[in-house]
Amino acid sequence: MTTRLLLRLALLLLLTVQVWWVFHAFGDRPFVYALDDPYIHLTLARNLATTGLVGVNSGEWSSASSAPAWTVLLAGLYLLAGDQLLAPLVLNLAVAAGLIWWLTGFLLQRGYSPLVTLVLGLAFVFMVPVIPLAFTGMEHLLHLALVVALVLTCLAAVEQRTSLVWPLLLAAAATTVRYESLFVIAGLALFCLLQRRWALGLGLAAAGLAVVAAFGAVNVAHGESLLPNTFLVKALSAGPGHSLVAAKLGAFVSNVRQALALAMFLVIVGGVLFLRRHRASRSLTLPLGAFVVAGLLQLLLASVGWFYRYEAYLIGLGVVLLAKVYAPGPSPPAAAPAPARPPSIPAALALLALSLALGFTFAERLTALREVPVARDEIYRQHYQMARFVHAYYNSATVALNDIGAVSYYTQARLVDLVGLGCYPIAAARSQGRMTPALLDQTARSQGARIALVYTNWLRGDWPEGWRLVGTWTTPDAGVAVGGEQIGFYALEEDPATLRRHLQQFAPTLPPGVEINLLP
Repeated sequence: MTTRLLLRLALLLLLTVQVWWVFHAFGDRPFVYALDDPYIHLTLARNLATTGLVGVNSGEWSSASSAPAWTVLLAGLYLLAGDQLLAPLVLNLAVAAGLIWWLTGFLLQRGYSPLVTLVLGLAFVFMVPVIPLAFTGMEHLLHLALVVALVLTCLAAVEQRTSLVWPLLLAAAATTVRYESLFVIAGLALFCLLQRRWALGLGLAAAGLAVVAAFGAVNVAHGESLLPNTFLVKALSAGPGHSLVAAKLGAFVSNVRQALALAMFLVIVGGVLFLRRHRASRSLTLPLGAFVVAGLLQLLLASVGWFYRYEAYLIGLGVVLLAKVYAPGPSPPAAAPAPARPPSIPAALALLALSLALGFTFAERLTALREVPVARDEIYRQHYQMARFVHAYYNSATVALNDIGAVSYYTQARLVDLVGLGCYPIAAARSQGRMTPALLDQTARSQGARIALVYTNWLRGDWPEGWRLVGTWTTPDAGVAVGGEQIGFYALEEDPATLRRHLQQFAPTLPPGVEINLLP
């Protein structure tokens, strides 16, 4: 058996052991994902396959995702095999295995020893982190694979080792999986244009924007905006009385604090780009510069964190790029090195500070696996139980929520999404800074919502007039995968006494750790 195969099998065995541990740690309870979001994709895919329309409510269009290709992929699996809850997990594990298989060969081909290859493979698995992302049931691992392929293929095209067609196709494919691919495309296009590689730079920009325009045209044809509701709610929402510029600057600072691993990678890659600018080949500045641009745009315009998933594509890409830069194999011709000089005291102190920061920053990512059972437990005790409750008492009614995933997947209830992902009027109001409790109430009542299930900390005591809080479910210390510890049950069109009776009847079936409080 070859060394390459042994290394691949060792890393795949590590993935297998991690998957086994996650299942074992969760016990014999029903399978749930580590986030609520994959259930939205499963619902969108089921509705697309059965009605031809993407939406959280069957037969109603709503652009509740910025990952159209993932929805289409799941819809195709639905048509082939029916409704399969585990489909997103299986797809993610297949992509994870493919990434590890490719990465091992990539490192060995560049002259790394088997031991260093193993270490870098382990760093990739734990830093991304691969298995925690797989259990989110989202498209982030596929996005990572496509972004890595895009950047390396662009580099190959610049070095005339492949046709320009391939990076353009990959740019389009990556954008259909996640719109954040546009950040990488922007960086690649910018550095292509700076190097006067006009065809590649303009082609990349056109490929990415063409995807956005195509899906935007479909959205507009169904009465919504050019961009998906997720962008209106998350990226373009500033809140009443706040400017979008101020909101984004504040978000940038907050994102840096929350994603210190990404910030550190930006410092490291940016430093490599600066220090090697005279020695590296001109083409090497393309992927490194694109990474820095993409990272800054991610921190400024998008989200980070929330189970490590938003910045995962950049963390994985950063590992690959640094491995390529420092590969011991043949490298491009370099200029004569400058005479060696001992480091100054400030430089040594800066290196020490960076090393300590890296240690603290990456520690949480290295231990992310232990959060998966915790996150799944929170989803099980909150969202899964909400779905059971709605299915038992309001399966044919209209229900308002601010976390729609599990309820949309497990019930036939018609949903009013109070956040806006599945409800364009609310998404538009949020993006325009005119969201108010009165508008929430008007939207929910106009669509016939009988009850609302909402995090009480989300409303912050300022719930719409006429919403009667009947009871709460509290999951102490929840916060890894859910938006709050306490869910409030509000009566809108429903008789409060009826809702209270349903909560009383359902209470004995709640799992341990959920505290129920009924109000008079």
